[in-house]
Amino acid sequence: MQNNALQEQAECTKELHNLSSSNDPNIFKSYFSDLFNDIIGPIRESISQLNSEQLVIVFNLCGYTILTMIMTSIIILLIGDHLINKFELESKYPKMAKYIKFQLTLRKYYMRFYIIYFYITILILIFVNIFMLSFDYIYLYLYF
Repeated sequence: MQNNALQEQAECTKELHNLSSSNDPNIFKSYFSDLFNDIIGPIRESISQLNSEQLVIVFNLCGYTILTMIMTSIIILLIGDHLINKFELESKYPKMAKYIKFQLTLRKYYMRFYIIYFYITILILIFVNIFMLSFDYIYLYLYF
């Protein structure tokens, strides 16, 4: 019985190998990684040509974009809580009360996560900016 299973597995493996190595024009191959590399390649090239001041500007823009997204998420959570309380959804829809309570507890955890994420992002931005500000002075001090 075990030998039969091993033979069937070997036959299926050979069949899959034959199918994957065929050059049939009707088979469409997906090159998702190539598409991703085509998008990322020019971005890498343009970033490699930037000097240190321009890199700091790009880093700050990315950081401020992340902070904006975090603040938007926090605001959406607060508005959702306000709407649930204003329209008294728990009392109007008692069958959905468990789901609403579950959502409210999830929102508390989301809020904590976003606040921690917000402060970590701010700290990273501050430390990188301080490092880049003092980089020229440290470089001059250490090597000259």
